Amino acid sequence: MRTSCFVSIAAAAGILAASGVSAAERDLKTAFFIPTSKSLFRQAFDDFVAKLNDVGSGQIKVSKVVSREAVPAGQMPTALKSGVLELLGAPPGYFERLVPGSSGLSAPRASLAEQKKNGAWALMQKEFAQKANARLLAQYGFGVRFHLFTSVPIRSLSEFKGVKFRTSPTTRAFVEALGGQPIVMGRGEIFTAMERGVVQGFSNLNSEIKALGWGDVVKYRIDPSFYDTMVFAAINLDVWKSLNATQKAKLEEAANHLETTLNDRIAARDVESGKSQIKAGVFQAIALPPQDAKRYVDLAYKGMWDTVVKRSPEFGARVRKLLGAE
Repeated sequence: MRTSCFVSIAAAAGILAASGVSAAERDLKTAFFIPTSKSLFRQAFDDFVAKLNDVGSGQIKVSKVVSREAVPAGQMPTALKSGVLELLGAPPGYFERLVPGSSGLSAPRASLAEQKKNGAWALMQKEFAQKANARLLAQYGFGVRFHLFTSVPIRSLSEFKGVKFRTSPTTRAFVEALGGQPIVMGRGEIFTAMERGVVQGFSNLNSEIKALGWGDVVKYRIDPSFYDTMVFAAINLDVWKSLNATQKAKLEEAANHLETTLNDRIAARDVESGKSQIKAGVFQAIALPPQDAKRYVDLAYKGMWDTVVKRSPEFGARVRKLLGAE
């Protein structure tokens, strides 16, 4: 596995080399974990790149955003650490092997402003710098909430027992806490797995159900929602240090645009997408009874953060408190 990983990253270096660096303008080798432009998160990242190219003209730019065709999504953080990639958009959970406990960063209960005020953001910066050779530029996805989508009706907590769910590092502990059966697989396998009954559910956001064709295998959305669907924009730390003051300022300007204007835009669009799909009959929303709903959300956060603290006792405990997830 280690050999194939390094071979893939080495091959990616050849694919990405064409973006290069000019004497006058720094061109960042960039990737995003989702290839399709149908994703609101990919659209927001592309808009972030467009903003950077606008404000950074003559100083810093991104000529091309590659995805899994160049670097397997699970290897992208390692490619960023090594410098094969210079700029990356990916969920914090993708960094779990490099930064144990990072999966929990998708389960904050503190706003971005609170995180920057109380030291959470600074702590995350330090951890990613030391372990992933990365500087975090932005996080977005606040207000874009996860739901569990299923092919079978689930109307109470007891009915989760034994149900097979496709999981990621972000949701595995939650599914286990519910008594479900977690099955790890790539996003690209979800449709076939649901169609064949290998799994009966998965977690995602509203707007990707119909857009990615999953409406054909989904019948129900379980309410309430949980977590914020966070994505980080991160730059290789060595590259960051090599930039001049103007280039850094342009990156930070574009990153602020991503965290504010673009974040708010996709959050509103995702909520509206959920409403329109329910109205159109793409899926039916099932609301758990109030007592079960509270327990459901509590399990989501407790399951996640208990696992995080086990993996990374010091960092996990500190960031859990700062993110208001205790």
